[in-house]
Amino acid sequence: MNKNVETPINQEISSEPTPKRKGRMRRILKWSFLSLVTLIVVAITIALCYTGPIAEWYIEKHDTELFGRNIEMDNLRIKLFKGEISAENVLLYEADDTTHFARMERLDASIALGEVLDNHIHITRVHIARPYLRIEQDGDAFNFDDIIAYIDEVYPEEEEEEESEPWGITLDNLSVEDGHFAYYDKEIEQRWELTALNISTPSLYLDNRTSTIETSATINDAADLVGTLALNYATWDFAFDGTLDEFPLAETYKYWTPYLNVGSVDGIVAADLSIEGNVMDIMAMTIRGTASARNLNITTASGGKVLSANTLSVGIEELNLEKELYLLTSLEAEGYAAEMLYAKDGSTNFDTLFYNDPTVVIETTTTAEGEDIYDVKERVTVTTTETEAPLADMTLHIGKLNLTGGSFLYSDATMHRTFEYQLRDIAIKADNLDLMANNKVTVSAHLPKQGSVLMRWEGSLTDFHNQSLMLMLNNMDMVDLSPYVEHFTGFPITEGNLTFRSQNVITDGALSGINQFGTYHLKVGKRDKNIDTEMNIPLRLAVYVLTDKDGHIDIDLPISGHLDSPKFSYGRIIMKAVGGLMLKLVVSPFEFLA
Repeated sequence: MNKNVETPINQEISSEPTPKRKGRMRRILKWSFLSLVTLIVVAITIALCYTGPIAEWYIEKHDTELFGRNIEMDNLRIKLFKGEISAENVLLYEADDTTHFARMERLDASIALGEVLDNHIHITRVHIARPYLRIEQDGDAFNFDDIIAYIDEVYPEEEEEEESEPWGITLDNLSVEDGHFAYYDKEIEQRWELTALNISTPSLYLDNRTSTIETSATINDAADLVGTLALNYATWDFAFDGTLDEFPLAETYKYWTPYLNVGSVDGIVAADLSIEGNVMDIMAMTIRGTASARNLNITTASGGKVLSANTLSVGIEELNLEKELYLLTSLEAEGYAAEMLYAKDGSTNFDTLFYNDPTVVIETTTTAEGEDIYDVKERVTVTTTETEAPLADMTLHIGKLNLTGGSFLYSDATMHRTFEYQLRDIAIKADNLDLMANNKVTVSAHLPKQGSVLMRWEGSLTDFHNQSLMLMLNNMDMVDLSPYVEHFTGFPITEGNLTFRSQNVITDGALSGINQFGTYHLKVGKRDKNIDTEMNIPLRLAVYVLTDKDGHIDIDLPISGHLDSPKFSYGRIIMKAVGGLMLKLVVSPFEFLA
């Protein structure tokens, strides 16, 4: 079978951020990160010039002049010569003067006054109790854009002379107790809430030094996050080591829908990860560690099953989306399930999953070269909107692949009677599986009733001209195959078991295989004359002639030829009956992967 996968170039996509966009992102992050810090610095700076009540009055009276927003606070207390300050109910409003943008229930801080003369604002201690920060995004607009615009207008950046020293800001002994961070993406109506937020760091540097920050929080009242963040404020380089427990995968649903037309995404996720990268280029970050999910379930928009698993775990040696690098130490799953359903019109349950469905065209030609010898060629063409072959630049390596307890439902309603077949207890195992290298994969499963299947494949997805495939079917109930046999011949199978042994080796495109086909007590019913079959053959007579006195049919089916022009040395009857099923199974992965 000759399969040529053609992928035309229909569009060019560039996701590289422009310098202007990067600058905007930097400013957005800067003001998000410094919103609370700014309140502290403003309050302390003004407080150094006035006593407590006067400073409180001055800040509240001139807040819009200083910051562009209304500010309120209670019980501002200052110990000027000690450089200490405290306040309660510090509140910064939104532009509407009604909604709370940021607040602190209590602030306690102290400053090293002597270092101000050295162009250094050194806050030696900060304790913030029950702070709140609310960020709202609507496309490219944020709820603090007016603050940025006001600061740019009132305090424009000036080029510093070479001789002048830049001001430095350092916050030592920073602690945040029981904080609350709220984020709302209005465009996709997605909300994130970090509650029970606790942050501590010996030093928070607002310059080109790395700060180490300990943090813990609860995400959307469900998941627990604990970790250590190393962050360089000047470069936005970061490294995070932490754990995530009981995270509901359903919270990510709205981030799937732009790419896949899924109906639901469910499951509980846990992870222990190390993440390195730059905040300005999240797609280029590198991830290492382990992750797992339980009760995983992904469905199509119509409710059909895409994938489910009782448990799924992955060991990550290195993962980088930008580099298309996926190095996994292990991938294991238990109790997984999937299904492939063909409707009457030939559509599948996966057709609506992709917004830009690939076009799959199958061209089959059969030329008779003898009474029972045929030259059969199938050309499979897959057309997508991708700019290049999906696997061209991807690096995928799995040290240990172990998938057990799986099930797969195959249903085909394109014939006069629907064919359904369920594989259960599927086990897929491989060591050092590599997308571009030679692989050895073993697949075993139980068939309906008492049947079983074992398959061993050795080869590469990039070299179909060198492959080895061994397949063993034992005690397969042939009644289950009756819809296919009826479709091709018009005769139903009423009884019988099948045993099939196949060993096929392809070397430099040359195919050599031995296939042993055996049945026991095979019985065929009367032909249904209402079925418009592809072939008009006396199947009942053929079964009667081939069956021996013990009720067995044993046939050797040797195959030889070349992939570009295979010549099968068994008859057209078996080739069409079995080949129809095999062709569908071969094409289906192309549809899914494309």
